[in-house]
Amino acid sequence: MTREISKKDFVEWVENPVTEVFFNSIKQRIQELALGLAHTAGVDASQDNRVVGMIQFAEKILDVEFVKM
Repeated sequence: MTREISKKDFVEWVENPVTEVFFNSIKQRIQELALGLAHTAGVDASQDNRVVGMIQFAEKILDVEFVKM
């Protein structure tokens, strides 16, 4: 069962200090992955692709927005 949330609920969640810490940790992880990739790119193309995918996925999490269903 899916529970619908209001835009107000969503905004409160985004502005919650716990959510801010969560988003900041994702941003930090993106920076770490990008730095690691900058040093190892080209050594293993398969690993490069995995890291790029992880970065792209993390960026999508940060781009979360309210969508009325």
